[in-house]
Amino acid sequence: MVASRPNSVNHPPLDGSLYLTEMLEFNAQHNPDVTFFTSTKLVIVPPRKLDQVAQA
Repeated sequence: MVASRPNSVNHPPLDGSLYLTEMLEFNAQHNPDVTFFTSTKLVIVPPRKLDQVAQA
């Protein structure tokens, strides 16, 4: 899915005064039509298997 670009976006302060949860809330209130974050499926590799991959 490709989202259209909005004409204007309200940016939160980037001075470290907001935590991630507060930035999410800011975006929801000021930019409800703008996607803040997208993610793919997270895959966690157990340390044992990671060692086997490193040795290969």
